[in-house]
Amino acid sequence: MKFKFFIYLIFFLSFSNISHADKYAFIDIDLLLKNSNIGSNISKELESVNNNNINLLKSMESQIRKNEEDLNNVKNIINEDEFNKRLNNLKTEIQSFNKKKDQLVTDFNELKQNKMKIFLNKIDPLIKTFMKENNISLLFEKKNIYIGLSTLDITNDILEKLNN
Repeated sequence: MKFKFFIYLIFFLSFSNISHADKYAFIDIDLLLKNSNIGSNISKELESVNNNNINLLKSMESQIRKNEEDLNNVKNIINEDEFNKRLNNLKTEIQSFNKKKDQLVTDFNELKQNKMKIFLNKIDPLIKTFMKENNISLLFEKKNIYIGLSTLDITNDILEKLNN
């Protein structure tokens, strides 16, 4: 009697798990960022800010190089006190340049992080709705998947809904 009960229990549990099978999928967030309208606007804005920063730093660097050349050209002409004064000014310019560069990098990284949060907050409800409609219980990011069936990739479906 106990043996039959045990067999029925195993049989019942195995079928109950099949009826509640979990569905998994994966998504490529980088592709959504590159190819969606929202993501491409964010990418363009970040690229513009980065290019402006690079141009500013290049102009500052060229001015410092010019000042360094000028100082080297007059090194033997001016007295030692004047040379040291100009050398200290040049060092101050270099320190200022390095501080500005570090500040621009920090500001850019903060801006990039904020824009990514905005992007993810915009696509999150869409993804959750899609998961609910398609009974997906777990979603992975594509870059963390070694191998997966292409049928489990929902990136293009989300991209279509995101651009509409």
